[in-house]
Amino acid sequence: MKITICILSCLLGAVNVYSQQAAVPGAMATSSYLVKSRHHKTAAWVCLGGGAALTTVAAALVGEDLNQWDNKKHGNGPAEIVCSVTGGLAMLGSIPLFISAAKNRHRAMTVSFKNEFGAKLQQGTVMTIPLASLSLAIRL
Repeated sequence: MKITICILSCLLGAVNVYSQQAAVPGAMATSSYLVKSRHHKTAAWVCLGGGAALTTVAAALVGEDLNQWDNKKHGNGPAEIVCSVTGGLAMLGSIPLFISAAKNRHRAMTVSFKNEFGAKLQQGTVMTIPLASLSLAIRL
């Protein structure tokens, strides 16, 4: 019984020692930075376009009210304010998205993590072993 427990514990220890994670936890690859940059840029353009459309609608409502000023009808006041404020906030909200998209694009260009294979001489034979590598581009 003691021998069986000893052998099982050695096997379980060996399985954990020779196991390897496919990706480094916490590190983002170049492709994920590029995907994140593309998503942020798309969201920024949607916010900018939607904000411009709402602001245009508010301006059209104001123009319509000015044409009817003589008739003393002022029915679109709250709608104009809501459209113009929402449109302006949406356009302002697109600015941080454009900034983060540019930062993520630059991170993708400068840092990349990947596994490369290197040769290792072990007991008279050449073996290929995976080596973690980090490439960093510095712009001057």
